[in-house]
Amino acid sequence: MPMGHQSGLELSFDEVTALLRQHVKLIVLSVVACLAAAAAYLLVTTPQYTATALLLIDARSNVLPTQQVRATDANAESAHVETQVEVLRSERITRAVIVSEELTKYREFGAPRPSIMSRFGLFASSKVAPAIAPAQSHTSQAGKTESKATAEDDVPASAVKEFQSRLSVKRNSSTHIIEISFRHSDPKLAAKIANAVASGYLTEQLRQRDDIIRSTSQWLRQRAVDLLGEAHAAETALLKFRGSNTSGDATNRIVLRDLETTAQTYRWFSENFQKRFLETSQSGTFNLADARVVSEAWPPIDKSHPKSVLTLAIAGAAGLSIGFLFALALGRRDRRSA
Repeated sequence: MPMGHQSGLELSFDEVTALLRQHVKLIVLSVVACLAAAAAYLLVTTPQYTATALLLIDARSNVLPTQQVRATDANAESAHVETQVEVLRSERITRAVIVSEELTKYREFGAPRPSIMSRFGLFASSKVAPAIAPAQSHTSQAGKTESKATAEDDVPASAVKEFQSRLSVKRNSSTHIIEISFRHSDPKLAAKIANAVASGYLTEQLRQRDDIIRSTSQWLRQRAVDLLGEAHAAETALLKFRGSNTSGDATNRIVLRDLETTAQTYRWFSENFQKRFLETSQSGTFNLADARVVSEAWPPIDKSHPKSVLTLAIAGAAGLSIGFLFALALGRRDRRSA
């Protein structure tokens, strides 16, 4: 191909300007088409709202009381907060919230979609909101509490996956505050679930602490009882030795001193474990979580998805680009044919 002909395919700035003027209708049509497609997308897409609750993690109980190794303590605090973020994302919290809020009654979390006939009002049941199944008011609160563990195990994996795809848990940079956000088409439900996640986390934290206190108390009580028995046995052995050995020779004195020391030691350990048992048992009465909600989630006013302005801006830019490329292609075709 001759160089002159090849260089003739290149367009100068004036030629590009002329080309755009020549095909301005095509470019406008491309922009209008893209904006129309974006508008249709905004009309058919269900708006999503994101509600956010703020949770403050108190990491003071996880650091040393001394002022030594400050960097290590800071790292420990940061690691503790990051760990709580993962706990909030855990499947256990997810299942607990799904059960407590009865989310499986919503289509997004696994409720069956209404039939075609019910959509057209052929049955009276179509008057009930299709997204929510009828409430079962006959179930007692006690029954719900007893079957909670079983209900959590029965939550479908698809509901867990859908819930976690709508949940966002992240740490506010360089702070001990965790943002718990939930996205849903109903702003009130989004706020309710975000608060339920925070509440479920605090409940789970208190439950785990109660279990630890209870198991520790049981062990301390049993150990105190065992040591008290050992103390009684040592004191009995001491009394028997005193009654059967009245001579004061050196050997008897050594044995007597050893028996007295053993009895006193067992008695001291028994009293100490009994004291620890009482302290641990009483600490359960004032069991508080190492976190608190600093800001509850409120129903958002503005939708978080889709972003109307951003969507239209991207569509406009795409329309301009597509129109320009078409105009450029037509211009080069015309130059080749000339």
